[in-house]
Amino acid sequence: DAGLFFTASDAESLIIRAKDAHDGALPSGNAAAAYNLVRLARLTGNPAYERRAEGILAAFGAQIERSPTGHSVLLATLDLLRAESVEIVLVGPTRASVAPFARALRARGLPHGVMLYRGAEDDQAVQLAPFTAAFAPIDGEAAAYVCRGFRCELPVTSVDAMMALIETP
Repeated sequence: DAGLFFTASDAESLIIRAKDAHDGALPSGNAAAAYNLVRLARLTGNPAYERRAEGILAAFGAQIERSPTGHSVLLATLDLLRAESVEIVLVGPTRASVAPFARALRARGLPHGVMLYRGAEDDQAVQLAPFTAAFAPIDGEAAAYVCRGFRCELPVTSVDAMMALIETP
C-alpha cells in the first residue's frame, strides 16, 4: 500500500510498523515526503514522483477528512498537485548571470512554482531535468524559460519580460 513507514524494513523487529501522517510541531514524514515528491516531479518532469505522492495522499485520505487541521502539509500537497505547474528554468553562462532573475522570482513568490538553474554546458541539470536539454543562453546572455505543465514559452532575456510571462495565465 502507499504511504511510508516510520521505521525501515530492515530495522529491529517491532510488533507494528507505523505509518504516520499527523502533523505536530513538525510535518509528518509522509507529508514532507509527499510534498517533496510533487516538487521533484515538477523539477524533473518525471510524473512517477507525482503518482507516488498521490498514493500517499490516498493512503491517508480518510484521516485527512476526519481531521483536516492535523494534516495541513498533506493538504498543502493536495493544493500543489491540483494547481497548474509552473516551471522556470534559468539558463546562463554563470550563476551570477541569472541572479537578477532568481531574486525577482523569490521576491514575487511562486507557491506552486519551481525554479531550476542550468549552466550553459551543465550535463547534470539535463540528467536531472531532461526537458531542459535544448535550453540555452540567448546570444551569450542569461535567459529565462517560463513553462506551464512543461509547455514552455519562448525564452526571454529580461527580468521584466519573465515576470510578464509569469503574470499572464
